[in-house]
Amino acid sequence: MSDIKVEIDFDALDEAAVRAALSSSDPNHPVAVEIAKRITRITQSIALQARGGRVWTLRLAAPRSVVDRAATDIALEAVRTETGAELQVRYRA
Repeated sequence: MSDIKVEIDFDALDEAAVRAALSSSDPNHPVAVEIAKRITRITQSIALQARGGRVWTLRLAAPRSVVDRAATDIALEAVRTETGAELQVRYRA
């Protein structure tokens, strides 16, 4: 018997699907895993730009989907909480 693999278009998900994934207790929930991957990528981008001081102006890619927006918001909040820094975000198109 062959395994069936279902491709998910993460960028097509709506906010309800993202909220459901984030509140799921399943650590392998595919949407939550994808959000975690994007949080890691966004956090790495922020880390590359962070230069001492308490106000950081960040240039990030504009979120293209609800999943991107959720990952960006979570990553930014984590940096704010961890550093106490004020973040100013400028989005690239």
